[in-house]
Amino acid sequence: MKYFFARQPVFDDALGVYAYEIVFRSGFEGALPDAESISSSFLNLGLDTLAGDRKACVDFPTALILKEVPLLFPANRLVVGVPAGTDWSDELETALSRLKSRGYSILFDDAVLDGPHDPRVVFADIVRIDFAESTPAERSAWLRDKGEGTRLLARNVESMPIYREALELGFSLFQGFFFAMPEVVSGNDVPGFKVNYLRLMREAQSADFDLKKIAEIIKRDVSLSYRLMRFINSSAFGWAKRIESVHHALVLLGQREFRRWLSLVSMGGMITERPSEILVQSVIRARFCELMAPKVGLTERELDLYMLGMFSSLDAVLEQEMDRVASEVGLVDDVRSALEGSPGVLRDLLDLVLAYERGERSRLPGLANELGVDENDLPEQYQDAIVWASEAFFE
Repeated sequence: MKYFFARQPVFDDALGVYAYEIVFRSGFEGALPDAESISSSFLNLGLDTLAGDRKACVDFPTALILKEVPLLFPANRLVVGVPAGTDWSDELETALSRLKSRGYSILFDDAVLDGPHDPRVVFADIVRIDFAESTPAERSAWLRDKGEGTRLLARNVESMPIYREALELGFSLFQGFFFAMPEVVSGNDVPGFKVNYLRLMREAQSADFDLKKIAEIIKRDVSLSYRLMRFINSSAFGWAKRIESVHHALVLLGQREFRRWLSLVSMGGMITERPSEILVQSVIRARFCELMAPKVGLTERELDLYMLGMFSSLDAVLEQEMDRVASEVGLVDDVRSALEGSPGVLRDLLDLVLAYERGERSRLPGLANELGVDENDLPEQYQDAIVWASEAFFE
């Protein structure tokens, strides 16, 4: 059976990634996973690929907790989620006690509990409270009366103002796509150093690709020069002798791979005040879009689709409206239009990738049908994108 699988970050109060929630569902209808779908994903990919050096947070149905399936995975790398809809029993209580005694962290949805005075709270290291569903009074009660060792996770935090509200209230963990939402301030200019990145990207995207001109721009930037030479001389290439010049490096990379490398470095260089997870998310999106190219009949445009995914967070990085910043990068017309929201096959593809990333399973069949792709192929493409992205950050 095909299963749905996605990864979503859980942030701490410094906007570092505390854990990745690994969302598993059997099929696309939303049923909780079975042991096979969980264990096959963890064993095939490994925790390091799924969650990097962070914890993996996974909701386990009661049957799997009773069978002690979480014990298959290291206690210091796993947060065991007890999701909404879980039926409590003495057997479940005993199983959770065993997990806690072996060092596993336990996460409860607040819907499982009857408030902070529920005696079952003693099992909870983390209580996850849905900001979209809970009332201010309910959140205040949890913050006031929770146990000293219990952390509160604010879920469905979808904007930076909501994140700041949750932070000020006293939440210490946060989940949602607030980190990738732009905070547009009227009249703000793009800082000078970011403008330089945009100019270089525009030159690299130009149909009149001028290698000498680009080499001169890079040589004037010590950081870019260093990163390019480090990249071209990495073990991944295995040159017989060290490459010493920027021009030679560009010749060896070629226009296609240079554009790919520059998009990654430039996006990373422009992320300053925003969480670095934006870059990780952008690379996964880029590869996901690229892998979908043959599925939507655009094999010859793989690089354009890669750029579509990579720059889909450009508005959040620059805190500007997308229709302003997309034109600054020099992308081909239909990629720029798709980023700006104009309808078409590229926008449909981006919407499909975003829906999968966000776990909007109910939207996937319709979007897949519109593109003429098999929705059952999506988990494999997404999985491959995560593997590829995890390798990209070991440059």
